[in-house]
Amino acid sequence: MARTLDLNRIQTSIMDLTLQDETRTVVHLDFPTEELVQELEAMKDELDALRKGDRQAVEKIYDLAASLINCNFDFLTVTGEELRTTYRMNVLGALQFFSAYLSFLDDLKNEKN
Repeated sequence: MARTLDLNRIQTSIMDLTLQDETRTVVHLDFPTEELVQELEAMKDELDALRKGDRQAVEKIYDLAASLINCNFDFLTVTGEELRTTYRMNVLGALQFFSAYLSFLDDLKNEKN
């Protein structure tokens, strides 16, 4: 008897993100790749600089947010520029996104397998 494993049906924790575009696009975020987690950890200093108003940190932060958002179940792909324009994410929104996302990652790490 043949067995089938459908990886699309595996239960996983997700984070729902509602963007600020005209249609209020909802994205169901998945756990990021290991490389993105490492990049996020490396960017903590940039996040602190952004909180202090460092404009040079802004572009990097939006690009990282876009990369994290691109790990989703909806096959939506966004760029940092689109987050700023089409999806109207301001700096405060970016900071709130990262805060919620880091909390989401902590929750996933603490879940029982």
